Amino acid sequence: MVPMNEIRAWANAAFDALEAAGAEGLEPADGGYWMLDTVEAWDLSRLPEPMTGDLADDVGDIRRDLAGFAHIRGEIAWHTLDHLIGVLAALSQQNKIRLGIAEGKD
Repeated sequence: MVPMNEIRAWANAAFDALEAAGAEGLEPADGGYWMLDTVEAWDLSRLPEPMTGDLADDVGDIRRDLAGFAHIRGEIAWHTLDHLIGVLAALSQQNKIRLGIAEGKD
């Protein structure tokens, strides 16, 4: 098992590296992207149906989740995490663009 504190340290290290490279944040207006439902993504017995996600929707839902619950309960943490996937993917894409290994908005 990978302990939660190790996973948290990975995320903090990645965010620290992005900030050190000059990243200041994320522009939610960057728009839509392709995604997979997390349940389907882990079922390798069949092809998943791609869906679209929206970064502004992700940010809004995460903010609502965190405002509505002082401590995210296990029953709804999946919702916040599903939206966090879009935010993390957008940060990765922004970093790739900055490094010149992907095309897109600067």
